[in-house]
Amino acid sequence: MDKQTAELLTIINRLLASFPGGGRGEADDVIDGYLIGLGLLPVQFVAQAAQEYLAGAVPDHNMAFAPSPAQLGSRARKHWHAFLDAEKRHKEAVLQIEARDHSVDKTDESRARVKAKMEQAINGLAQSMRTDDAKSAADEKRKADFAKRVDERFRPDPDRSATLERLGFDVGDADADTGDWGQRGAA
Repeated sequence: MDKQTAELLTIINRLLASFPGGGRGEADDVIDGYLIGLGLLPVQFVAQAAQEYLAGAVPDHNMAFAPSPAQLGSRARKHWHAFLDAEKRHKEAVLQIEARDHSVDKTDESRARVKAKMEQAINGLAQSMRTDDAKSAADEKRKADFAKRVDERFRPDPDRSATLERLGFDVGDADADTGDWGQRGAA
């Protein structure tokens, strides 16, 4: 017995057991009738139809009796055809999208505009998706970058003439008033 037949048998047994007098007649003959009536239908749609009958969602069905193989098969085919129609509409929509002209103006201006928008989107996503660790790491990087820019701006020029101009004396010059080379008072 293949997997589909086993699944159909399970569905049929549950359906028949749920209705009063569901096993009228010879049980094997009843099940064979359902298997013949439903054998070519995909199991998922038979299960959907059986669920509707069990839930009482089928209009004009007498809930005192189990559905016949033809009724269950008809309801399963209705679900199967709806699925196939939806699949066909989806494929047609995909083909329409693929058939469209997707040429894009590729001027330098449009590329720059797209690049700017992409960077904006990436930055926005990065900000919204950052963890606390990433945020603190980003803050540390921002602070380090700021300190580097400040250091570069205020870093003294090591040239002797620049030091003389900036400080008024150069390293190694004697103190003008005392003639001290910076070694007096050293212990």
